[in-house]
Amino acid sequence: MIALLDVHCTEPRARAACIVAADWDAPRPLETRVRLVGDVAAYEPGAFWKRELPCLLAVLGEVRAAPLDAAVDAARRMAGAHRMPPLATAVDPLARGRAVAGA
Repeated sequence: MIALLDVHCTEPRARAACIVAADWDAPRPLETRVRLVGDVAAYEPGAFWKRELPCLLAVLGEVRAAPLDAAVDAARRMAGAHRMPPLATAVDPLARGRAVAGA
């Protein structure tokens, strides 16, 4: 299973979304979730873990399925791109030791 995640911030709030699919070619999602998050941090270049990560973890906490892979900011792949955008990996205490991939 794959979790496709994104966050839209409009300070002081953010809206995090998650679509869970069986695989990249699935005809429909298995599950969708949207979570409104208050008091997000101000934008800081390169500080994904301060602003976006807490929102993503909040929406992932509402997902019933257990995704094996996660694509953050997957809009280019979902829009029909032929390959995934380059992903960087960051590990932060907010992720509880899990790796988090972001575009």
